[in-house]
Amino acid sequence: MNDLQSIIEDLDEEAVVLTGLDNCVIGTAENHSMNRVLVYSVDRIIRKLMMRDDMSLTEAVEFFSFNIEGAHLGVYDPIYLYNEIEP
Repeated sequence: MNDLQSIIEDLDEEAVVLTGLDNCVIGTAENHSMNRVLVYSVDRIIRKLMMRDDMSLTEAVEFFSFNIEGAHLGVYDPIYLYNEIEP
């Protein structure tokens, strides 16, 4: 069992796990509703979208904002940690 699998097993059952972004997980935290959820690095997600999907920085940031962060799936949404993105 790899580290991410064991982390996921310790989460609340309904915690959202983003498909294809395993290497963007940087840990877990309790959200405002006291649910244990995954924490993703926004920098890693943006870089992954740029490399995997051949997006520009602007396209990747827009995609993340509307389709990932903006999904609002409920009280088990991941937490997104923003880091500075170097061009």
